[in-house]
Parts: sequence; structure tokens; C-alpha cells
Amino acid sequence: MKNKLSTLLTLTICASILGAATPAFAEEVESLTTTGKVEFTADGDETGTIVKPDENGDDEEEITIPGEEGTSGSGSLRIQFVPAFSFVTQAGISTETKTYDAKLTKYNTDEKMPAFVQVTNNSGENPTWNLKAKASAFENNGHTLAGASINFNGSTLTTTGFNTADANTKLNKQSATTLIAGDVNSTVSVLSAKVGADTNGQQLSNVFQDDYKKADDYAGQTTTKGVQMVKPSGIAPKAGTYTSTITWTLEDGI
Repeated sequence: MKNKLSTLLTLTICASILGAATPAFAEEVESLTTTGKVEFTADGDETGTIVKPDENGDDEEEITIPGEEGTSGSGSLRIQFVPAFSFVTQAGISTETKTYDAKLTKYNTDEKMPAFVQVTNNSGENPTWNLKAKASAFENNGHTLAGASINFNGSTLTTTGFNTADANTKLNKQSATTLIAGDVNSTVSVLSAKVGADTNGQQLSNVFQDDYKKADDYAGQTTTKGVQMVKPSGIAPKAGTYTSTITWTLEDGI
């Protein structure tokens, strides 16, 4: 009986000793630092391509727009696209106030969409840029439509990589709806970056139509009320084509 008790006590003591053992930790001898580097440069492509404005910012679909529909600029911060306007008049000549809708912008082979402006920022910076428009008087062989205006009525802001809700936090739509043709003091900011907004690496657009959707089908439509020309009362146009030169200016650091 004594032998059995002695054996049990011995096993119990050994188990306690093993359970109380503490593992050893490595001692830190020295700590050094190094660096990891990657260098980015401004985009070497100074002209780029126009992308179809997408309210979801998901699909950067490149489109081709004929030269008569508008023009593009160059530079790492550039006017990617600004439209030319062709206004559809009704038959007849009158001294009454008349409003004429702009034709839709043609792109690719036979597709159409509302007029829009687009700015590309591949500068590697976030300047507070501002795209402005100014228009000369509408003239036809020396006859002027004094007081005529171009009206920007609708707006949907888009940017690549972000939806319209996010675009609204980065961008400002047109500052006013009415651009008086021939008035040197009449200028409309049609698209601008908000102060401190991150627009780097993006193509940013203002489509002159409320609630624009990329998937909208304009197959049966020829004009848009998003951009209109207004002829004031008291002046009757002469037969023929009146032309205004629209100057688009992109300012950096405003």
C-alpha cells in the first residue's frame, strides 16, 4: 500500500513541474529600416480619347465624335471635348421671342446623345480648374441678332471611376443658364472642380440634360432642350445662316 501511494505522489509532482515550465523568448538585438519606391510621371498622352459619360462611373467606353460636332484640346490637364451647337429653327420669320432646341451630338457611326463637355486631368495634381464659355454675336452677312443667348438648361455630372453622387461632391455644374451672345461680360462656367476635390486621373463631364443615363436611347430624337438658343423679341432675322463663335477656356488654379 505504501508503494502505490509513493508512486502516485511522484507522478503528480512531475506533472506539476512540467506544467509550470515557461518557454524562452528571443531577445531583439537590432532593428533597421529601408525604403520601397515607385515613381509616377504625368501621362505622356497629351490628347487622349473621349469617353461616353457614365452616371455609374463603371464603363470607360471610348467614343469617336466627328470634327463638325465639336473639338478637343491637349495637355495633361485638358479640354477633352466641347460641343458645337446647331439649333433647329421653325419655318417662318417673326419679331416674337423664339426658342430653338440644339441638335443632339452625333458620335461613332450613327449614334446620338445630348451635348456635353469633358475635362481630363492626368496631371498628377488636383488643381481647382474651371471650364468657361463665351459667345460672339450671332451674325449673318453683317446682320446681328442682338441679345440672342445660348441657354444651358440641364445638367448631369459624371466622372470615370465614380458615380454621379460622388461626382457631385467633386464638381460644379454650370454657374448660370444664360450665355448672352456678343456680350463681352457674359461668361458661363460650364464645369469646374470644387476646391480641394480629387480629380486626378479622371475624365469629368457635364451632360446638359437632367437625369441623363448612359443607356438612354435617342434613336427617335433629333434635338434636346438641354441646350437652347433664344432669339429675343423686337428683332426679325434675315433669311440665311447666323453663326456665333463660342470660345471655351480651361483655367487652372482658380
